[in-house]
Amino acid sequence: MKISKILFFFVFLSINLSIPSFAEPIPLEKLLCGGSASGGDLSPSGRYYAAMVPSSPPECSIEEPEDESNEVVNVLIVIDLEDGMKAKRISGTSLNARISSFDWLNDDTLYISRGRDYQAGSSMNADMYTLYTIDRNGKNRKVLYKASQSKSGGLKIPMMVDTLPQFPNKVLISVNRRPSSVW
Repeated sequence: MKISKILFFFVFLSINLSIPSFAEPIPLEKLLCGGSASGGDLSPSGRYYAAMVPSSPPECSIEEPEDESNEVVNVLIVIDLEDGMKAKRISGTSLNARISSFDWLNDDTLYISRGRDYQAGSSMNADMYTLYTIDRNGKNRKVLYKASQSKSGGLKIPMMVDTLPQFPNKVLISVNRRPSSVW
């Protein structure tokens, strides 16, 4: 009895796998439509909430887009949870104003890294990898660690490892040296 069930299962499976599918497959990126926010984080005191949100509503259509100018770009917003849930937009949508990641350093300051746009061509801009701090209201952007060209022609790329909450206003940064031959 058990062998006949297993045999039936394999025959059924082989019949289903041998019939070709005539429907055109739907691209995976069309099935996984972007949500309304990502990467949300509370400030150390819990009063402020920061998140990356789409600058415009994402299109969840399975049709191919007519042009690529409708790209949805995430922007950073900060919401004051104790002051009527007022949201303040911190980043923009132009190539020089995009933020790829953030973290709270304290209630007033966020660490940000710039957006890396791979559609900008093969030109390598070291400033894309520079780390910054910015106030929660979007003002007073300061360089935390500047990416630079190394003497051998590659790049010195900083990355924040940890915010070190036990040491106020201190962060742990690692620097990766990459040869220019990668690009």
